[in-house]
Amino acid sequence: MSANLAFIDLNEHDQAQELRIYLNSKGAAISDQGPEDFVANLKELVEKCSVTWQHSDSNDTEIEAVMNSLISLIILVPDCEELVNLFCQTVGAIDEKSQWSEVRLRVLFSLFNGFNETSEQRLPIYSAMVKFAGHVDLMSWIPTDVKQVRKFAEMWNLSVSKAQDLMRGLHDAFVECGQRESASKVMIELLGSYTDSTASQAKDDAQKCIVASIADPKTFLFDHLLSLKPVKLLDGHLIYELLMIFVSGKLSDYRAFSAKNGEFIKTLGLNDSQNIQKMKLLTFLHLVEGKSSVDFKTVQHEADIEAEEVEQFVIDAVKTNTVTAKIDQMNRKVIVTSSTQRTFGKQNWLELSYQLEQWRSNLEKTNDGFQMIMEQTQ
Repeated sequence: MSANLAFIDLNEHDQAQELRIYLNSKGAAISDQGPEDFVANLKELVEKCSVTWQHSDSNDTEIEAVMNSLISLIILVPDCEELVNLFCQTVGAIDEKSQWSEVRLRVLFSLFNGFNETSEQRLPIYSAMVKFAGHVDLMSWIPTDVKQVRKFAEMWNLSVSKAQDLMRGLHDAFVECGQRESASKVMIELLGSYTDSTASQAKDDAQKCIVASIADPKTFLFDHLLSLKPVKLLDGHLIYELLMIFVSGKLSDYRAFSAKNGEFIKTLGLNDSQNIQKMKLLTFLHLVEGKSSVDFKTVQHEADIEAEEVEQFVIDAVKTNTVTAKIDQMNRKVIVTSSTQRTFGKQNWLELSYQLEQWRSNLEKTNDGFQMIMEQTQ
């Protein structure tokens, strides 16, 4: 059979027959004729289509041509939900990453694009794409922007619970391929979708969000999590106590918590040594907040490091982009230009409002001055 199968001018029954012959040639071991019922016939073809990429002489052009031919038949079926789900299970089956992972993802995308953008049939296909892409580390191949996914949920007219399941699947896929920052963003979006009356349903998700944020090497600010309703409901639990340490606590607070709750930290899947390193940086941020300089000895004491480690510690802190500083070796000080505030409460907003008002007033005075000069020169 030609690799141009998808473009042969045949009716659907003849096309299905050609597919059957082809799959048998690849070792599918199915009957030459197949069931008379067209849907039952397609179901059998879908169940055996994996031979197209499992055969030793497979190539991506032929795989796509054959699979696209099968897709063209599936979308002809009026009620094709069962066929779509079976196709997604077969093509998106989780196995070892292979040279055919990319072509299989493209095939799923072809099925996705075969349906109208408002069709609910797109939901199981997108979910299969996300799960498969996360497993083979190809998340960049599919649309995963939170705004786009939210738009999908609206176009497919998903219920709140189904939209939440969609976000949850996206989060899990990002976690599987190690993209913790993206996973955290998705989880925050998910938790934000719960109301006061439904927040209790999301305690597990809230804990996952906290753990993912703590484990993410690029996350250093945590106070935004406190505004999420499901997170608030964890108040009084150990996970909330741990979160509060990362929100505003110091290294000494974490070490005291870890000494009492070491097994709990392990059950969360968190690495105690990595937590300590992050808390050292957060303690440094707390130390330099609102200051123009801090001496080496204070840094050494608060971060619990050796004297010879201070300079490298400051350099590593600057690399995180949470603080702008330079080292004054002669005076053994850290000169601080700016630093990220770990928490931003009501008082901070009032101060920011005052500063903005001052800037606005200064700009108005400057503008008035320019106007006077312009009038005098005319």
